[in-house]
Formats: sequence, structure tokens, C-alpha cells
Amino acid sequence: RALEAEGVGTVFGYPGGAIMPVYDALVDSSIRHILVRHEQGAALAANGYARATGNVGVCLATSGPGATNLVTGIADAYLDSVPMVAITGQVASHLMGTDAFQEVDILGITLPIVKHSYVIRDPNKIAETVREAFQIAREGRPGPVLIDLPKDVAVATIDWQPAAPTAAEPPVQIDRAAVQRARQLHPDAPLICEVETLDELQQALAASVAHVLLDEFDLDALREAVRLNTGRAKLEASGGIERDGLRAIAETGVDYISIGAITKHIRAVDLSMRVVATG
Repeated sequence: RALEAEGVGTVFGYPGGAIMPVYDALVDSSIRHILVRHEQGAALAANGYARATGNVGVCLATSGPGATNLVTGIADAYLDSVPMVAITGQVASHLMGTDAFQEVDILGITLPIVKHSYVIRDPNKIAETVREAFQIAREGRPGPVLIDLPKDVAVATIDWQPAAPTAAEPPVQIDRAAVQRARQLHPDAPLICEVETLDELQQALAASVAHVLLDEFDLDALREAVRLNTGRAKLEASGGIERDGLRAIAETGVDYISIGAITKHIRAVDLSMRVVATG
């Protein structure tokens, strides 16, 4: 019911012991299940489905090897900013941490390649968690979210409380009048604006913002930002250093790079730009 409330019409998966309660629920659901031959195929199919439709892709797998087989598809969704929710079965709560049959810490394994992870321990939190997972997958820079569902939680019976489905964040609109008022109040101060998309960047440039922080832009977006910046505002790449590397970001042509731990990335790099240490 929680998936239906989010408008999910298609999921991709491969059944197994710990995830079977979810499959039992799908029998009476309007959701179409596409059976794959390997869990990796489920993650990659959900990934492609999200790219093609613009909807959040959903994949299902059981615990242990079923969950670990999703990792490549989850990583791909993370690196390419694809909205996806991966739901994995897990051994019963009282068996977690005991090296039980087909138990694996999938939350820990996927921690570097997801926007957020959940282990649901209270069945009353299932609907709320699913709703929040879809919101996180969609908002800001899209990406994958993992929900790990212990078997005892999945088989529990609860009273369903419907909630309004989540939606993508509304696009940010930069108030040009407010920018001009700020310029009049502080004529000598450089105006700084943080943006997350190229559309927001174009709004900032149109408002004559002097310094723009490009939050979590990938390399292609950074190059496009430099191309769009005909008025020569100062462009600062913020975030993404671990993923893309300092040299690669520098070669896009941005004016500054803002990083938290500069010593990790500055080794053997010759840069003709300023690097702003933020921590």
C-alpha cells in the first residue's frame, strides 16, 4: 500500500526467503512485478526505468547474496543521480548480528553509494519510511535510497494509515528584486548564491550574482556552467571531490574548488586556481 501511495506501477525483483512477505502482498496489489533472472538485473532495470520514465525506480531482493547483488545497480544510480528505491529483505530482528543464514550488513555495504539508508524495526514505521525514502530519492540531486526490511517486521499486521504521496521539490525561483535590493544595501559586497541545478544557475547569472556556489554538480554540469557563464561570475565547485577528483574538477574551468579536507586531494596536483578550504 505504501508503494501504491507513491504512484509505483512497476517493480523489478527476484524473490527469496526474507523478502517473500513483500511478494505475498504484491499478489493483491495493482503493482506490476517484473521477474528478472539475477538481482543485479533488477537494480539495473529499475535504474533504466527511472531514466526512461522520470519516475522513481524500485527493485526488490532478498537478504544476503540477493541484497549484495544489487550493489552495482545502486552504485550506478548514485553516480548518475538516478532516483531509485531498493528494498531488501533481512533476517528477523532477533537474528541480526548473529551471523544467521543469509545475513549480511547491506546497510553498511551500501553506505557510500546511497543518499540514505533505513533498517525498519517497527512495522508501524513502514509507511512513513517508504514515503520518506521516495522523497529523498526525488529531491535535490536524485539518487538511490535503501530500505532493509527484517522478516518479522514484514509479516507483522498493522492498521494502514494512508498519507499524501510525496512529490519532487518545487523548483527554486531566485528573487531578482531581492538581489537588487541587497546590491543597493551593500554595493561593495560581492553577492554569493548557492545553486543545485543549471536552471538555478541561469537564474543567478541573470540576476548578476557575482559568486555562485555549484553544489554537487557533476563534471558535465560544471563544464556547461562554465559555458553559460558569459558574464564571468566567479564559479565555485562545492562538493563532489571524492567522486570526481580534484584534477578532473579543475579541468572543467571553474574558478574555485571548495573542499573540507584539502590534504586528501592536493597531492601531486598543479592547479592554476584558488582552492578554498572549508574545514
